[in-house]
Amino acid sequence: MAMRLKNIFDQLFSISSIYQFSLLLPHEVELLHDLNHTFLDYGHIGYIHWDFADQAHLHPQKVALVLENGSLTYVELLFYAQQLANYLIIKCAVQPGQIVCQLIERSFEMVIGMIGIWMSGGI
Repeated sequence: MAMRLKNIFDQLFSISSIYQFSLLLPHEVELLHDLNHTFLDYGHIGYIHWDFADQAHLHPQKVALVLENGSLTYVELLFYAQQLANYLIIKCAVQPGQIVCQLIERSFEMVIGMIGIWMSGGI
């Protein structure tokens, strides 16, 4: 308790701005920094639709999506998503960063819509 009080008085006379004032002792600040050292390097993080396209090229005939009424392979899903992306760009004039809304129940079309919107640059 005495160390904390001494730390407060030291700061009162040496710190000119209130935002620099700390109630923590120096060893507590160091402990916080050590505990919060959680940085992880994930390398280059691309867009999710780039990762999807990479998977489609690596495993074109593997099943990518399964629903009650069937399944789609990666290459089929990529094909439909690219068709939608082209439609959005050419016919709907979707620009990069533009908000595109879809209202649809869980289905193949919902996933195709999500990937197609991302591929068109929409969000």
